[in-house]
Amino acid sequence: MSRELDAKIAEKIMGWGDVKPYWFDGYPMGFDPSRKPPDQHSEVPHYSTDIAVAWDVVNNLAEKGFLPSVHLWDGKWIAEFYTLEQVDDGRDTYAYAEAGSVTEAICRAALKAKHHTRGEDTK
Repeated sequence: MSRELDAKIAEKIMGWGDVKPYWFDGYPMGFDPSRKPPDQHSEVPHYSTDIAVAWDVVNNLAEKGFLPSVHLWDGKWIAEFYTLEQVDDGRDTYAYAEAGSVTEAICRAALKAKHHTRGEDTK
């Protein structure tokens, strides 16, 4: 779990702009699209360690049509995002990740799910 993972989630999943490490302490800062106007740098939330903001990630993907599943299996947290919409080769879109914490599993699966979203930049 790292602030680098938080920065990737902010930028690629939550729509933050200009995310980069703050010069003083290295914490990621960026433009939060939920702020009106989003014209000030804000510290990126701790998506990979705080369940409240990790759940915002789940809700964000649910709004895009992904169905979430989060559970504990054999001592590891597993997060999955899938949709019944099929990709060009007939497969359903699906993303899976496991980690030692539920928040990290959610973040890692979310980044994989982002790569399955049609018509969006996946880098």
